[in-house]
Amino acid sequence: MKVGVIGGGVSGLVAAYEAARGGAKVVVYEKEDYLGGHAKTVSFNGVDLDLGFMVFNRVSLQLSVSVDLFFFYILPTIISTAFSSILF
Repeated sequence: MKVGVIGGGVSGLVAAYEAARGGAKVVVYEKEDYLGGHAKTVSFNGVDLDLGFMVFNRVSLQLSVSVDLFFFYILPTIISTAFSSILF
């Protein structure tokens, strides 16, 4: 089976990964010259700023498992010790 994924943001990358893991031949179509969608770093007045959706709550277990595959870091949050956040 062939699958085309429109968008190389976090959702598109996870969709592509899951489809490929299921045996599909996957092509990701992304209009930008980088992957990540809204999650990106830009420089403003010499300061690097992280933009986009950057924190996933571990309550969403399936997402956190998939995110681990893309080399994200799991760090404790300052607000609560009951949960961890996944930051990239």
